[in-house]
Amino acid sequence: MVPGVFGLWPGESLRQESNEVESLLPEEMNMARPDDPENGEPTYDEGEAFLGKRKRPRKAKRILEDATTPKSWAIKPFALMVSLAVGLLFLCGGVTCYFNGPQFTEDPEEVLAIQREIFHIDLSSDYRPAAGSRMSYWGQKTKMAIFCEGEQSLDRYLMIIEYAAKEITEAQLDDGFSSLMARSSSKVRNKEVRAENEKTMRITVEGKERFFNVSTTIDTEDDGTESRSRTVFGSVFSHSGYASIYLTVPESDYDESAAIRLIESIHR
Repeated sequence: MVPGVFGLWPGESLRQESNEVESLLPEEMNMARPDDPENGEPTYDEGEAFLGKRKRPRKAKRILEDATTPKSWAIKPFALMVSLAVGLLFLCGGVTCYFNGPQFTEDPEEVLAIQREIFHIDLSSDYRPAAGSRMSYWGQKTKMAIFCEGEQSLDRYLMIIEYAAKEITEAQLDDGFSSLMARSSSKVRNKEVRAENEKTMRITVEGKERFFNVSTTIDTEDDGTESRSRTVFGSVFSHSGYASIYLTVPESDYDESAAIRLIESIHR
């Protein structure tokens, strides 16, 4: 047979190119020829030998089967979205708490402003603004204003707390007071603080009678001495819902007529 134009037998150039490509592959990935068995075992069947097909060596096949399957990234976008949503929720909660969370103040003018937002009450000059706050948690808004009579002391103070609510009825207001008194009377008194001489009286506020609880609170100090004070508690309507009133005065200075007049002066 006559060599080709470039001195090669027909088909020899194709075989050389094929050998060069296979030489660049890892040894395990080279395709075995029918006449090149691996470890003495043929890596082809008779049909493939007849057709002249090549078959991947068992060693290379085993390497591919044992290789770690790449993890699917299909779940990653979903997990990323969930993480971003949770992070956004905490961020919004933190921002909401920062702007709408507890906002305390001891500025007298600001405390008076909070009190006027709740309702109006005729306070004597003896009651001085002590502290106030505005709070909002998950839609529940509350306001608080505290006034101390004379020197700031827990023996003489007026505390007003408003709870924002819509369409609350008089029956609901009275029922809430009764439930609160029932829970209060069922509590076990400890050795340091106990109450006695409790009674319920009606005080007219804005032309309607409201229930108020009056009791004597006895506080025992560490040295065994006792301090006694009278506490008046009740609930009335406010600008944004209803408000609870706590009036505490030393028992020796308690004037029930003055306490009633103070509560009767409440109006919206």
